[in-house]
Parts: sequence; C-alpha cells; structure tokens
Amino acid sequence: MNLYLYFKAPAIQSYALPGWAKRKGRQLIFAIRKTNAPIEEQEKLIGQMIHDLHQPQANETLLEQIPAKVAGLKQKYAASSFGAGRELADFLLFAPCWIGLYQTLFIQGLEQHNLLAAMPFGLENIAQTIGAYVVVKLLIECLLRFEGGWKRWLGLGSLFVLYLSVMGVARFLPGKLYVSPISVILLSGIVFFLGFELHRKLFGAVRQKERVI
Repeated sequence: MNLYLYFKAPAIQSYALPGWAKRKGRQLIFAIRKTNAPIEEQEKLIGQMIHDLHQPQANETLLEQIPAKVAGLKQKYAASSFGAGRELADFLLFAPCWIGLYQTLFIQGLEQHNLLAAMPFGLENIAQTIGAYVVVKLLIECLLRFEGGWKRWLGLGSLFVLYLSVMGVARFLPGKLYVSPISVILLSGIVFFLGFELHRKLFGAVRQKERVI
C-alpha cells in the first residue's frame, strides 16, 4: 500500500461492516488497498461490498466472490506503467521528508546546532533513506495486516531491529560531499511538491477521515 493512500484514504477500521463479516471484510478491504488502484475505484468496490453485506440475504458466499474482483482490479493496474509510477511517487514523497526534515533540519539543525555550516552528504544518506523507506512500507503493511496481539508486536520489533541494522551498516559506506543544509531543505521541498502532485494525478483527491491504527 502506498503512503498517499494510507494517510488520505479512510482507515480500514472505520468502515461499517456487519459483525459476522468484520474480520473477513477487513481482510478484503486490506487486499483492495494493496492494489493501489485510484481511490475512486477502491471506494466503489468497498462501498458495493458493504452495501451487499448489510442485505438480509447476505452470507459467506458473498465474501467469497470479492477476491476475484480484487484480482481483476490488481491486474488492471499492475500490467501498466501505473505500478512503477506509484512507487516513484511514493519515494518522491518520502525521501524529501527524511532527508530535508530528519537528516538536515533535525540532526544538523536541532541536534548539532549547525544549520548554516556545510553538512556531509553521500552514499550513507542515500542508503539510510532507501532503508528507512522500505521499513516504513513494511510498517504500514504490518499495522494494516495485524490489528493487535503478538504478531503485531513481533512485526514491530523485527522492523525496529531492521531499521537499526540499516542505519548502522550505512555509516560505513564511503563517499561524502559537503553541501549547504539550506539548499538541501529547499531542494527537498521542491521534490516533495512534485511527488505530491504526482500522487494527486495518480490517485485523485479524497476527503480525509480519522485514521484508526
């Protein structure tokens, strides 16, 4: 699931599923979210499913019909440049936040109090950014897949260890340049704007509802 949909689409737990179909229904909504199809198409399929589940004659057979529709939606977008575009848009949304806000404004500015002096930037920063991006994507999937219990905590613990490992190994990478922190922040802002616009073009706008993790 991409970052834009996670923060902009309604939370899976916010949908009014009937009690008997709540567990299976949430799994299906999660599967629909993972297709990364435009929000309008996702909401249309989810809305139709919820409407049908509230009918008096609704039963488990109805839930068994949804995976075929989800597979069709996934195939529709996986076979085109849409898949590559959404991953690029995701990375363009994450990378400037990590580099501009965390590595530059927080570490260089707040921790080292040295925002006006040149800062080192190289393979270490790039590797840490890519590693953090992968961890965040896995974190989103963990939070959506497991609502609680030992599986969620095991997943969170494993991701924390992975994050620390990536950050530690990246420190040994060679190659550094010295750049202006202000320039890095400004460039990060431009890249974030381009990523956000690309996301809007791919997925469209949607009214944000309260997120429930």
